[in-house]
Amino acid sequence: MYMDESRKDAWEEVQRRLLNVCREALSYFLTLTSESHREAWTSLLLLFLTKVLKISDDRFKAHASFYYPLLCEIMQFELIPELRAVLRRFFLRIGVVFQISQPADQEEDVAKQ
Repeated sequence: MYMDESRKDAWEEVQRRLLNVCREALSYFLTLTSESHREAWTSLLLLFLTKVLKISDDRFKAHASFYYPLLCEIMQFELIPELRAVLRRFFLRIGVVFQISQPADQEEDVAKQ
């Protein structure tokens, strides 16, 4: 529904609901005290973050700004390497999309000059 051109009139409402549900899920993850429960949620977080990384820059901005503080809190946990790698890609994209850093390939070009 979020990408379906025939339902474009519903995109804003779908995005609002997605943002709220996903924020609640991230908030819930932060409250988990059991390592086994956190491990069970890891696959869900990987899927969620991977899907958010694939959306357009405009939509990514909305999601990233909504989830940013929660994702920063998640960094305090001991995370599996796959989740750390996806979070790294997420934070790097935040830098580019919000124009607070350059893509890595542009930084290499500047360094060579």
